[in-house]
Amino acid sequence: MTVCGIIAEYNPFHNGHFYHMEQSRQLSGADYIIVVLSGSFVQRGAPAFIDKYMRTRMALEAGADLVIELPALFSCASAEDFAGAGVSLLDQLGVTDCLCFGVEASDLESLSAAARLLAQEPPEFSAALNRCLKEGLSFPKAREIALKSCLAEKHSQTEYITDALSTPNNILALEYLKTLYRRRSSIRPVAVPRAGADYHSQNPDEPLCSASAIRTYLMSAAAAPLQIPPGMMPSHCARLLAEHWQRTCPLLPDDFSPMLAYQLLAEQEPGCARYLDVSEELSRRILRHLPDYHSFTRWTELLKTKQYTYTRISRILCHILLQIPQDTADLCRDNGYMDYARILGFRKNSAPLLSAIKKNSSIPILTKVSDAESLLSSMGKSVLGTELFASRLYGAVQRQKFPSCPRLPSDYTAGVMVV
Repeated sequence: MTVCGIIAEYNPFHNGHFYHMEQSRQLSGADYIIVVLSGSFVQRGAPAFIDKYMRTRMALEAGADLVIELPALFSCASAEDFAGAGVSLLDQLGVTDCLCFGVEASDLESLSAAARLLAQEPPEFSAALNRCLKEGLSFPKAREIALKSCLAEKHSQTEYITDALSTPNNILALEYLKTLYRRRSSIRPVAVPRAGADYHSQNPDEPLCSASAIRTYLMSAAAAPLQIPPGMMPSHCARLLAEHWQRTCPLLPDDFSPMLAYQLLAEQEPGCARYLDVSEELSRRILRHLPDYHSFTRWTELLKTKQYTYTRISRILCHILLQIPQDTADLCRDNGYMDYARILGFRKNSAPLLSAIKKNSSIPILTKVSDAESLLSSMGKSVLGTELFASRLYGAVQRQKFPSCPRLPSDYTAGVMVV
């Protein structure tokens, strides 16, 4: 039995994701595919466009055999933590043979060389990185320059590697490879070259257009019933999305503006520095500009600087909104990120895969939230608690935004989805 792992958001699931899943199955020779799926918030620092239960169904009906949750503590974090937690889950299940991820180009050897250097963090790299950060550069740019200076005399593909750091898929690919290297994992990396539109493309008419282009297109077609061109997403995904459009989705960052405003006001006295990725300097800046607050997105624009990119600020605001403490994230990093796996859904014919996981997993498998008290460590309970809060907040905004929103199951009553 060969098992392939994919770490994804599917926000929403589209034809490019279907292509990636099929290529992953073909390149890895997989009998089963496990998807580690972002929960209620996603890595760009925003609520998921559609909820995790609909995205789970989309993934299962597209061919995934098992979907496991990547909780908000990591799904809305830096690329390093997003990758670290996802790989940790797949590794500890004890059955994953391959990790398949998208790349802008398929030179896995060059990406691996950069990943090894990043994993080892030699003194010359750390010194160059700190020097660039002190100059006020953003972390991605500082890392690119530091990596280039350290690889210049060691690798013939230096220009290719550093250029690769500017593309989101390759940035995540580097983090996946770095995590596999640090964990000394037996999981084999498999790179799937990106096909179709560029990650940042906003053109919905391109073949295999990006999730960003699809979200932009969908928001321009505000009226229901929604008509989705067949070239955008598989028919079952288009059907599901059309059925739920303006009933349970879409959710956008600005839908959470009042909640964020309340949380920021509540933090005026102590400040925000105890939350994940918030420095003392940024906390003071946030509170200083509090009288200028209008909405989530407008305030993100106001707070961004040369050092703090829009996406990083957006993630930080999500960390404050969800009350994610820095010390909880540090504890998880120091202890391998994840120490449980929560199943969101599986296919009926995946019984052999589930049996193998039950036999080989080194972490508890959670199918009912009510079992968490007896199964999880204190760290696991903290991680799950963050996701449960994020999910409840997400659901509250759903019901507030859409008057016709049906009564939706909670994390305690939803159960495991089976298709």
